[in-house]
Amino acid sequence: GVNVRVPVWSFFFFFFLKERSTENTKSKAFELERNKLFLESSFDKLIATLESIDSQLELYQKRLIPELNKSSSALSSQYGTGKIDLIEVLSAKLELQNSYISEEELLEKKKLTTLLILELTDSLVLSKEN
Repeated sequence: GVNVRVPVWSFFFFFFLKERSTENTKSKAFELERNKLFLESSFDKLIATLESIDSQLELYQKRLIPELNKSSSALSSQYGTGKIDLIEVLSAKLELQNSYISEEELLEKKKLTTLLILELTDSLVLSKEN
């Protein structure tokens, strides 16, 4: 028979490498799960933001701006008859212009949020391809 002497430290070193490999695998799995949860959370937040912006835009476009237009027109006609002063008319027109500015800001936020959603989905697709 052939006797082979294997030092005791090599057995422990092999056990250490195996244990470290198991720990690295668990660490990678945990990291992947954490990244997945982060991406899902980010995606959910962006979708909720987009839905909120859409509902706000709908309110501006269907209710607020038309009502402010009517109010401004009514005040202008009352100014023509002398029932109110110019300050009230200008104040109504300023409020209307501010609502148009707010609407444009919401449209910009909507486009930015859509862009962020697309970037997030692109990163998901690229990570799945790699």
